[in-house]
Amino acid sequence: MGEATQCLLHGVAIALMAVVYVTFALKLSVVMTLLVLAGGLALVLLLRGRTRVARAAGEGLSHAMGGLYTAVSEHLGGMKLARSNGAEERHAELFEKLTGRVVEMCLRAVRNQATARYWFDLGSVLFLSAILYLSIELLAVPTAELLLLLFPRACRQSFKNV
Repeated sequence: MGEATQCLLHGVAIALMAVVYVTFALKLSVVMTLLVLAGGLALVLLLRGRTRVARAAGEGLSHAMGGLYTAVSEHLGGMKLARSNGAEERHAELFEKLTGRVVEMCLRAVRNQATARYWFDLGSVLFLSAILYLSIELLAVPTAELLLLLFPRACRQSFKNV
């Protein structure tokens, strides 16, 4: 099975699971489900800038890798010519510069991705804690319903960390 087909099937499976989960959550508590959906949307909108920075860093890394690949291809293609012209030192300097740029862009991409992930996780925990508090104190949602809503998320997190 091709990689594109696998990605498509994975996306469809996630979408179906989301529909089933949201439908189930709406049957248990419409107010709490709408609060969670609104909070998720707010979190995505708040972190939009951070996500944009992380995407730009990833694109910079792709460009740097492309430049390095081009230089390697050209060098291998003209290795005899470079040797006969004494251009080996120039090629070594070029590779050093390009690999340094790749390392720098890779570190920037990883750092930005980690920062975005940190803020998203922190925001999720704070928001879900507030929702849980409101559902218990103000909405008087029964504990059994809360456990039914939280159990699938806890299972997903457990399997994700294995």
